[in-house]
Amino acid sequence: MRQGYREILANAEQEAYYVSDFVEELSKISETRKLWRAWSGVLEHYVKG
Repeated sequence: MRQGYREILANAEQEAYYVSDFVEELSKISETRKLWRAWSGVLEHYVKG
């Protein structure tokens, strides 16, 4: 595999790991305000990534 591809895959893996924290938080929340904050974190990360 070419070096550039390895870097792309490593970056994608890191991004997936980072956003998984927000997804885990979403699965545990029942309070609306906190739910929207966590979902906002997922979307913000997606848009910036």
